[in-house]
Amino acid sequence: MEPVGKLLKEKRLEKGLILDDVADVTKIRKKYLEALESGNYGEIPDKVYTKSFLKIYSEFLGIDRVYVLKRYLDEVSQEDSIIAPKQYNQKSFGERNFPKEKTRNNRLFSVLIGVLVIAMLVWGFIFIKGRSKNGIVAENKTTLTNIEEKSNQELPVVPPVVEIPEEVPNPAHIYDKLILQLNATSRVWISATSDQTSVDQFTLNAGVSKSIEATKKIKLNIGNAGGLRININGFDLNSLGNSGETIDLEITLSPGKSIQVVTITGGKIETKILTD
Repeated sequence: MEPVGKLLKEKRLEKGLILDDVADVTKIRKKYLEALESGNYGEIPDKVYTKSFLKIYSEFLGIDRVYVLKRYLDEVSQEDSIIAPKQYNQKSFGERNFPKEKTRNNRLFSVLIGVLVIAMLVWGFIFIKGRSKNGIVAENKTTLTNIEEKSNQELPVVPPVVEIPEEVPNPAHIYDKLILQLNATSRVWISATSDQTSVDQFTLNAGVSKSIEATKKIKLNIGNAGGLRININGFDLNSLGNSGETIDLEITLSPGKSIQVVTITGGKIETKILTD
């Protein structure tokens, strides 16, 4: 199975993207993106950040994040299972000088042990031969037959073990500015305003992402809301609307580490507060 980094790099090249483009949109440093693609995870400060970066990068490229994280966990678990063999200093053993008296005692002890083992084997042979004359062998054959009959019985069916992918925590939420990540699952039309300044009107095709930043407020007018997924400062919003539906979205950074999201659909207003 090819490494996770190779899969990410091939998908990026397939989309015709360079690492600088990816870094601008995902807000992941270029050196960390290079570490993910090369498999040098030790260059990233912590495994939690590695998993978070993999989640964001895989979603940006349109790859199933659960599949990517499962591949990553399998890859690092194989590396952790490699244990270096213990090294012994053979020379130190060879240089030891044992007293001759101790060596003679060890040899005598070994001879006594050997004699004792031989005596036990002879006694066991005589004992088994004598018991065989009294029908013990026949009883052993009956016991063996019972064991064979039990072994032919059907064994209970054990259900397979299903592995549950490890839940990966989102990156730490920030509240000093708004970072909006737009991910299109189908073609959508968007008009955006950032801090009272018109950003632009643009169209996102399926699989394309775009990032918008602001210090206090972002307003969006979205056509075909069912084809868009939005992440705000690490918070994933649920479905915004249905396919073909047009909605207005107003996102405001509030004091006290919270974000207010107001959704207007067909005259219906819904307010949501995002906080840790």
